[in-house]
Amino acid sequence: MLEWNQFRSRKRKDKKLKGKETISSDKYDKISELFLYIRAPGRRKVGYTRFGEEMRVLRTRRHQSQKDMAEVLGVTKSFLSSVETGRRSIPKGWIDIIAEHYHLKPYPRQLLEDAAKVSRNFIRISLTGQPNYRRDLAVSFEESFNRIDENTAAGMMNLMKDDNVSDIEY
Repeated sequence: MLEWNQFRSRKRKDKKLKGKETISSDKYDKISELFLYIRAPGRRKVGYTRFGEEMRVLRTRRHQSQKDMAEVLGVTKSFLSSVETGRRSIPKGWIDIIAEHYHLKPYPRQLLEDAAKVSRNFIRISLTGQPNYRRDLAVSFEESFNRIDENTAAGMMNLMKDDNVSDIEY
């Protein structure tokens, strides 16, 4: 089976052959998407984050390049590439722009939003105007984040999903 980079270089070579045994656009798109979805979850071998993959799928289905999408978003192609690979943060408002430009229905938009959430490399929490107990909690969480195991994380997630966190007895 071809690796993604081999497939891409074969596609480039095929274009240079000018008609000799080339891969059609439709077949290329189908194979491209197949390569995206057969890999394990998380960061992909190609280097795309999940958000980057979702954006790439949107582009390829509409036969657009990174440059075309970059123009829609008002950025350079290299900046868009950096966002897709996780080297840069996803700018605020991009999901709205993409959803509007590509006329995304609610479910595909939700997939893009979910992909953006899991593709973040860092998060910011504004402590401005927060009471001391919230400030202490944020600092404590940041300091102990790398020591949290899977079970503790699951328990914390369940705790935060509860509607009435303040009703819990300690």
